[in-house]
Amino acid sequence: MARQTKPLTSAECNNAKPAEKDYSKFDGGGLYLLIKKNGSKIWHCKYAKPSGKAGLLSFGAYPAVGLADARSMREEVKALLARGIAPQEHKQQQNIAAVLSAVNSFETVALEWHAKEMASSNWSTDHAGRIMQRITTDLFPSIGKRPIESLKTRDLLIPLQLAVARDVLDLAKRLRQYMTAIMRYAVQTGRIDSNPALDLQGAVATRKTKHYPALPLPRLSELVQRIAHYSGSHVAKYATRFALLTGARSSEFRFSRWAEFDLVAGIWTIPEEREAVAKVKFSDRGEKMSRERVIYLSRQTVALLESLQAINGRVIPPQNQLIFK
Repeated sequence: MARQTKPLTSAECNNAKPAEKDYSKFDGGGLYLLIKKNGSKIWHCKYAKPSGKAGLLSFGAYPAVGLADARSMREEVKALLARGIAPQEHKQQQNIAAVLSAVNSFETVALEWHAKEMASSNWSTDHAGRIMQRITTDLFPSIGKRPIESLKTRDLLIPLQLAVARDVLDLAKRLRQYMTAIMRYAVQTGRIDSNPALDLQGAVATRKTKHYPALPLPRLSELVQRIAHYSGSHVAKYATRFALLTGARSSEFRFSRWAEFDLVAGIWTIPEEREAVAKVKFSDRGEKMSRERVIYLSRQTVALLESLQAINGRVIPPQNQLIFK
């Protein structure tokens, strides 16, 4: 009759002291606690492989791995052996799967996609930053750690529903576009076979755009008179008149510098990108289409700029100074 091993108790595990040589305390079923002479205590489990050869697994150090945890792992080993699976090979496969899962998480693939787009497209630094901020804030918390191959359409719908709940429908639309592009990249790089984001089309309602009414042409003279008699900030007054005279976008003239103007020739050259001004957000923005553009100035616009120079107290202001500041 086989000799029965008395199961260990937590007290015995706690009280086991190091000796001059390593020794073991057995729990039965191949499980034992190895007490090393340096004082560390390591769980081990002996077993017979499906091939009949002896095998040995380490379950970790005590007390980080408690007695109940070690017994649970021993039962898992028994269950694998009953199915003809070698525990050591199974553990190696699990480790490989965990590594692949981390490499192929949605977050990892999304960062790869973003880097590729930055290198190959015409994204500006500002535009790339906005996209990164959106996917980091609104996509990664809910699906970032998920393996890319595990994501279904219903999973990708979650961040969209959260955006809709916050009533930011335009953001939800952009998030859908980003996910579609990221999952397309996952298909192209062999991570998945099909793109589940394609079925998100129509999942977010489109807000009906309400445009501000245009000023009727007969009232244009009234607007000009109101601007002329405006008694507030002279910068706001001149900027409004400048916008009417040139038709420039607000980002183009708000961040304009004196160096861009040739008042003698009546020319304004808008660069594709500007040197950033400290503590002025988006001051590096240039022409919207990211290419240099020349605007020919009317005599009224030139006169306006000369007046603004006089108000600022300098006939020739610093070349990198913002005009409307």
